[in-house]
Amino acid sequence: ASRSFDVETDLLMTNLWILKIDGQGNKISSQVVGGSRHDFVYSAWPCTNGDVVFAGFTDSDDVDNSQRRENGDGWLLRMDRFGTIKWQNVFAGKFEDYFRKIAEDKEGRLILAGNFESEEKSKQFWFLKVTYEGKRVAEKIFGDKQDEFLTSLWPMSDMGVVMTGYSSYVS
Repeated sequence: ASRSFDVETDLLMTNLWILKIDGQGNKISSQVVGGSRHDFVYSAWPCTNGDVVFAGFTDSDDVDNSQRRENGDGWLLRMDRFGTIKWQNVFAGKFEDYFRKIAEDKEGRLILAGNFESEEKSKQFWFLKVTYEGKRVAEKIFGDKQDEFLTSLWPMSDMGVVMTGYSSYVS
């Protein structure tokens, strides 16, 4: 066992550290979640039923018992209010893919946005919508032949979504 932040863990690489504090900044609880390699979370969202969902990146093959990841993939994790993992899913392409933002829509589905990398188009905006249980409902890739980097996502009242970011166009 090793020490990661203030938690005793067998995980050896970079992992998700969840620190729950009260309104005055006092620690309530702390835990480490992830696999045997690098796992990052870039966004979290409180769900209406009290669960919390986390979105980010993993290159740990033991998170979902997959084959070795070469470049990392989008990681989605759902926990109940007590910190118990309900499920986790990995969404993968051939190259480096990751989620930057997550939100819940009015119907309880999860909306994720990040970057998807391909040989033809490099990094592009990646939109993914999944059910409460993490099953894929819709997926789209947006962008041109330059690198586009997603920075924000927000669900709209009309069930639409606004995504923002920037492009690395060169003239």
